[in-house]
Amino acid sequence: MKFADSVCIGEAEELWETILEDVANDQLKERYFNSKPTDMSKAPMPNWRLLVSSNYLYTNTVLTSRGCPFKCDFCYNSCEYVHKVFRNKSMDNVIKEIQELPTRQVMFIEDNFIGNVPWTKEFISRIRPMGLKWHAAVSVNLVNYPDLIEEMRDSGCQSLLASRRSTKNPFKAFIRHRITLKDTKN
Repeated sequence: MKFADSVCIGEAEELWETILEDVANDQLKERYFNSKPTDMSKAPMPNWRLLVSSNYLYTNTVLTSRGCPFKCDFCYNSCEYVHKVFRNKSMDNVIKEIQELPTRQVMFIEDNFIGNVPWTKEFISRIRPMGLKWHAAVSVNLVNYPDLIEEMRDSGCQSLLASRRSTKNPFKAFIRHRITLKDTKN
């Protein structure tokens, strides 16, 4: 490879120990590939104390899920090496991770915070008493859940990131957005 000694394709949690052993034994392979989705209950909790926070723009990011129920062609979630299963971490593990942060300002840094609406509703009801100020990326079908938008606001949501393609976009046929206009209208 031209720009790297090794590449891990897919989710790394189940490969990481093997990769580290290979490095220690001077047997690093060019490619490692994980063909199955990580069991999110086994995903380790980050140890934020190991980071020198001044070296990073953000150290308050929390991941509650992986994947997205939509597979828009422009998104990396539609790539063949990305597992097609949307899944959430356990709420207890996510709440524990938030409690370990040195701040009450949190960025939920996933592809689609509302990929599992019932999970999201329960989660935001559980974090509401924590007094957080939080931000997340969502799919535009959030407009179909006005009660959820209000619950988000009441639980400390400060901003939501979403996009909707233009119906006049000349690349519309190329990107094949999987969220239709019908999905974003009541």
